[in-house]
Amino acid sequence: MGEPGVVSPRRPGRPLPPSRREVVPKSGTVGGMAETRLRLPDETYEQIKKIASGDAQSVNSAMVLAIEEYIARRRRERYQAMGRKIAERDWELLERLAR
Repeated sequence: MGEPGVVSPRRPGRPLPPSRREVVPKSGTVGGMAETRLRLPDETYEQIKKIASGDAQSVNSAMVLAIEEYIARRRRERYQAMGRKIAERDWELLERLAR
């Protein structure tokens, strides 16, 4: 509970497992930035906290960077897969033309 905005809320009848943390959201967006709720296992949260501290940045900044890197990697993988399909199709066309 030392981190501002991070709580382990109690749900009536359904307590939150101790291995989860919740970031309390604010409604709407502010300055073009959406706010959302994110639950992380304690171990993941501690790791991102250490990384952020070592990089002299906030936990939020470290999480945003990690998400942006994930999105970029997925986009790159998707385009590489598309490129492989095009190359295979072109190779097949070239083989047929060479006959």
